[in-house]
Amino acid sequence: MENFEIINRFKHLFWQYRLDSLSVDKHKEFIIHKVLCCGTISDINELRDIFGDKEIREVILKSKGRGIEKRRLRFFETIFDLPHEEVGRWLADPLRKIWDR
Repeated sequence: MENFEIINRFKHLFWQYRLDSLSVDKHKEFIIHKVLCCGTISDINELRDIFGDKEIREVILKSKGRGIEKRRLRFFETIFDLPHEEVGRWLADPLRKIWDR
């Protein structure tokens, strides 16, 4: 699948960006994270089809779930087989309060 096709599938989530400035090669983690944070279940399923669970899991682990709402993160913990104790530590971090309000 080409860059434009992938970006175009999620264009409703990137309304504040120039779509022609996004590149899957350069901005893959950003694109995955944005879909995880703001996408519908259909968007997430498409994301899984495009990038695969392993790639998505790596992005979540690398970001420590930052910016992902608590309920979504717990859902992703199950879907992407994230370590329960580690997710609990992320959620207990006082700096997360900004996302959990």
